[in-house]
Amino acid sequence: MAQQPQSPLDNAKKSIRSLNSVVEALLTNHPSRMVVARDTQSERPMKPLAAFFAAGNQTFDGIIRPLVGSIFIDLHDALDVAIRAKVQEKGGDPDGVRFPIIDRPGDLETSIQGASVDRAGPDVQRFIFGLHAYPMGDGEKIWAAARLGVNLSHRQEGAFLTYLVTVRGIKKPTGGSPIPDVVRQPAGHGAKIISRLPEEHYEVGIDIKPDEITVGLSENSPLDRLSILEAVNQSAAAVSRVLDGIWPL
Repeated sequence: MAQQPQSPLDNAKKSIRSLNSVVEALLTNHPSRMVVARDTQSERPMKPLAAFFAAGNQTFDGIIRPLVGSIFIDLHDALDVAIRAKVQEKGGDPDGVRFPIIDRPGDLETSIQGASVDRAGPDVQRFIFGLHAYPMGDGEKIWAAARLGVNLSHRQEGAFLTYLVTVRGIKKPTGGSPIPDVVRQPAGHGAKIISRLPEEHYEVGIDIKPDEITVGLSENSPLDRLSILEAVNQSAAAVSRVLDGIWPL
């Protein structure tokens, strides 16, 4: 049996370690907040007070986007490399063979055929087809990560990144019940986080410190609303498990 190819996955894990340090430094060195202001976009005659996100750093560090892009591209490449290696192991032609990418479980059979996975053998086909049986598990994460890797490989910017703002249990300045929780809302600089703050408790210019701020993906997939570090780590772990499953077949 040939040696299992690990290079793209190893590269992704190395980039994840670097990303962890960069994201932590960004959030620590550029603290963000929410600012109370009039909601000028409201259709109400008396513009209500709202809380708007004020990013400490309005543009993501130039290191973060390329790192995120390289991670998902490497994860996608690791899947392709594994399938092609199995084809070569069986004496087949790996040209044009790729890991299938789907948007819906119902597309999997057609995608497997289009990706020429049959050249890797029936056991590999059955293994990949079985991934769809685990909603929100490895299958969905694998296809989300692979699809993102393909998207990013055709883009010059590095990723679909945003701040994720979590607000819990903030007391009104004059006392009373906490304002409603907002859990991990995607937010760019100037995004409205909380609408219609009570006039008797708030005034223009007050700062509110969110309970939690992370950097996350705004991609519409099982990876969105995760912090970027959760997304890349969960994706890398899922890819690793799939490679471990494919290689002995």
